[in-house]
Amino acid sequence: MSTLGTPLAQGAWASGNLLIVSRDAILPPFCVKCGRPAEPNLFPKKFSWHPQWVYIFILFAILIYAIVATVISKKMKLKVPLRAKHMEKYKTLRLAAAALLLGCIPEMILASVYLPEAYTGYGIAAGFAALIAGLVCLIMFGALLRPTRIDEYYGYFANAGPDFLRMLPPTPPGMMLPR
Repeated sequence: MSTLGTPLAQGAWASGNLLIVSRDAILPPFCVKCGRPAEPNLFPKKFSWHPQWVYIFILFAILIYAIVATVISKKMKLKVPLRAKHMEKYKTLRLAAAALLLGCIPEMILASVYLPEAYTGYGIAAGFAALIAGLVCLIMFGALLRPTRIDEYYGYFANAGPDFLRMLPPTPPGMMLPR
């Protein structure tokens, strides 16, 4: 990144489809999704990232994965400018994901207890479908920005809108980008 004693660049830049921000950077007052003027209140969001190789621990045990991911993850706080429309969409998808994920297991239990035996399988299948739908809402549609890497100095994010990225300057010469 930078040699010892060399000042690091501060701010936000665009590199292709990637948003690069330094720690404590203030983003321009435009929605990160559409590039239009954002609401005056910025949305504070905590991001966390860990290397992809950590997912191998899921094969052994979820608990091992959770411990390793927690220990080696890098975190970054960022105040994200959004329009009210995009904020409501984000909150609605997160709420829908939570309802689906929290409701799927009781639904399967209630289906197995109260439905006639001929329909129990359908009730359990509906609960499993709710689980899948909740995960899809949470992972695919609920991300404002998706961290592709976070290190000691910078955060690298995907999912910013192209109009927002066009407003940002290109990366400074000599700045290393993640592979």
